[in-house]
Amino acid sequence: MTVPPSDPKPPPVTGPFPPHPAVGAPYPGQPAYAPRGPVPGPLPAPPFSAPPSSGGPVSGPGLAPPYSGPPATGVPMTGPAAPGARPRGGFLIAVTLVAVLVSLISAVIAIYAVGVANDAKRTAASASARQPAPAANGNPGGTTQAAPAATTPRAATTTAGPRPTTSPGELDPKAVFTESWSPSSVNLEIHPPSGSGSRNIDLDKPEVGAAGDTADMELYVYNGEFFRFDEKVKVVTMNSPDVQPNDCATKFDTSRLAVDAQINVKTENLTLCINTSFADAQRQGIKWKIVLLHVNNIGADGTVNVSLKAWNVPD
Repeated sequence: MTVPPSDPKPPPVTGPFPPHPAVGAPYPGQPAYAPRGPVPGPLPAPPFSAPPSSGGPVSGPGLAPPYSGPPATGVPMTGPAAPGARPRGGFLIAVTLVAVLVSLISAVIAIYAVGVANDAKRTAASASARQPAPAANGNPGGTTQAAPAATTPRAATTTAGPRPTTSPGELDPKAVFTESWSPSSVNLEIHPPSGSGSRNIDLDKPEVGAAGDTADMELYVYNGEFFRFDEKVKVVTMNSPDVQPNDCATKFDTSRLAVDAQINVKTENLTLCINTSFADAQRQGIKWKIVLLHVNNIGADGTVNVSLKAWNVPD
């Protein structure tokens, strides 16, 4: 290995040169003085060190340290970190701290929510405890009373029931009605008049050919035979003759026929519920009634055979 040269040498100076004065003699134009000591000559050169034997490292001033080869596998490399490099450990610690902080905030929120829910439950329980117990079955004392036993609806009987809580002239569908006649059912034949005309029928007695001021209905004959009714009478049609007065009373306020209604007597299975006039019953001093009329048959001469059944309305 060659050692690089040091500073470049100056160019050689060529003569002629003046003669060098003798040792101790003054230069021309300078005063002479006695030398105080010997004039040192040129400095000796440093001793030469022989180059190392072949194959050894070369060392010396200004030379880089010898290359010792790459480190062995598995041996960590040491030395100062490269400029600008940041250690990864600080980033991981920051991420961990953020995660712990988020977990703490979530726990605080959950604890607060549980506390609010518990407060709401305690408030509701306190409000319920301050409210008085509701009365049982309408009893102000709050004691429980046995509910009335369920009963099967009974048919109308001959025993008079309590006075209905209605105004005079109003029907109570829940009232107990009593039978008007004995036997309870009466057959009646209604003969039509000769030619056109009408025949009055009083349902209170019952009677055909009654006076006009006591008649509840009439058989009217003109291009057929029809039933027509007094304007103070309520009439509803029923699907079967096997009905009770309570069934009729329920329908009078919802399904009654018009005042001027005319019903053909030949209508199949004709069954009518009729509520007589309250004002006429009061005037005549008789019971106010509900009458069930069913057409049995019609003769060849136009005679209409009907069955009647009546119940007294409670006073």
